Amino acid sequence: MEKELRLWERVRQDETLLSLWNRLSKRVQKQFLEIDRGQRVPDLLNDTIFKGIFDPDEHGERLSQFVSSILGKKVTVLHSLATEGRRHSMYSKGIILDLVVQFEGGSIGNVEIQRYGVAFPPQRAVCYSADLVKRQYAVQEGEKKKDVDYEKIQPVYTIVIMEDSPSQFKDSNYYVHHFRQTSDTGVELELVQYYDYVCLDKFRKNKPHAAGELEKWLTFLSIQDMTEMMGFLTENPSFQPVYDCAIIMTKDREGLMRMFTDFIEQEDIVASLNKTNESKIKRLEKELAEQRTELDAKRTELAEKDQMIADLKKQLSEWEKKESQ
Repeated sequence: MEKELRLWERVRQDETLLSLWNRLSKRVQKQFLEIDRGQRVPDLLNDTIFKGIFDPDEHGERLSQFVSSILGKKVTVLHSLATEGRRHSMYSKGIILDLVVQFEGGSIGNVEIQRYGVAFPPQRAVCYSADLVKRQYAVQEGEKKKDVDYEKIQPVYTIVIMEDSPSQFKDSNYYVHHFRQTSDTGVELELVQYYDYVCLDKFRKNKPHAAGELEKWLTFLSIQDMTEMMGFLTENPSFQPVYDCAIIMTKDREGLMRMFTDFIEQEDIVASLNKTNESKIKRLEKELAEQRTELDAKRTELAEKDQMIADLKKQLSEWEKKESQ
């Protein structure tokens, strides 16, 4: 109870926090209180927590290990890059990326956390990837276009971690998918844009043994039960500092503000997705009703024709009887 009051007191005495708290659902408020009492694992996929535990400038080695386990090859994170992409015109929508990092050797990676994979369609991934490429050749003020050396463009990696995979991934039992552009003739060209999708829902469903580095990371990010987390940390003590980092963020005022905002935005996304789904369902129901109406009309027309044929047959039979007499 004392720990619960600590969180509530911090919120109650801070006008900004209280305003955000009141916009949270009762379910989310309960989760925060349980985290503060040490009864619940913090939401490690929350944007604020995820970016905090994998901060490229503070925890570059940690992020290097995580990304290397996904890509299946060793990469070293040097530093973070600005997360806001360029606007191509005053009317363009800016691209806000989650975690953009420079790798040793010059390549660039962007790690995206997506609660709902349907909110990150392939076209969006391509736009994000294109922004990473454009960063390398866009001419800055005072530079000349002829000074750009396109041969120096480095590979870019768009890594998408999804908690709920979209329909395209539902029939696959794999939880990591690497997309690379290939030719239908066997000609090999490095087209620099790589896409890597991690399906946490598939991972949780298959429950593979946490033997490899990737499996350990995905297990850690997937655990929600406190007892299970304590057991995992006992077996994997190297993850204790990562977990401690997440806990610290739930105690920090700025961290709480960002987390509250994240949850509010997530609930808005869910509401938007539900509204979109409802709209699709209504449209499909309307189309189905129209098809049924059309089918009923055709059945009526066919019944009328059948009756007409029956009448003609009857008339023909009566005419044949008269002729035979």
